[in-house]
Amino acid sequence: MSSKITIAERNGQLVHISEVDSGLSNCVCLNCKGLLIARKGEINEHHFAHYKVDCGIHFETQLHLAVKTILREENKIRLPERDLFFYYDTVKIEKRLKTIAPDIFIKNDQEEIIIEVTVAHACDDLKIAKIREINISALEIDLSKINRETSISELRKIVIENINYKKWLYKKMVFNDVPIIEKEKIKTSNDEVKVADTSLLEVIAFVFFIILLGLVADRIPWKKVFRNNIKR
Repeated sequence: MSSKITIAERNGQLVHISEVDSGLSNCVCLNCKGLLIARKGEINEHHFAHYKVDCGIHFETQLHLAVKTILREENKIRLPERDLFFYYDTVKIEKRLKTIAPDIFIKNDQEEIIIEVTVAHACDDLKIAKIREINISALEIDLSKINRETSISELRKIVIENINYKKWLYKKMVFNDVPIIEKEKIKTSNDEVKVADTSLLEVIAFVFFIILLGLVADRIPWKKVFRNNIKR
């Protein structure tokens, strides 16, 4: 891949080359923090270039750094189970975990997840085996098909919302073989169970009332009651 830069940082926020004017615009390199200039001519592909010393950042590195920034800014990520979000309050970048240094490490007070970003090189079997050894769930975000035209908002949606670019490298099962669940989802499920239990009790009470009413009715001498009413 060439070293043309399409993702930069401006005022602490990610920015795509399509969002800035040509020339100097206070954008810096995600890797070296050096000042960038936007080159948006009519012949070459639009891109950023270092204003002074080029650190040689490649597109793969740009995507890695952009994903790390996005996950630092957010507090949740949708898991491959489609309707399941993992909420986190801690993000570590390339934190050493025993024998491995994953791209990203997120956690809450219940669980923790390793996130590996794939652009050109996927995790090999050795690294996956080491992940299994430390018994931490590992999620891969595959960005190998992402191109330079992908906007920051599109990339953010892919990382946080979209499940088509994600798969488990290793999934630790918790909560009686239910995949990793955020506390809010557990609370909601428990509330639903309580509502279901209440409804069932109401039905049982109603059936018992009908049976009791029937037993009482059977003991009433209805014919005698009717004769007395007629005589009156």
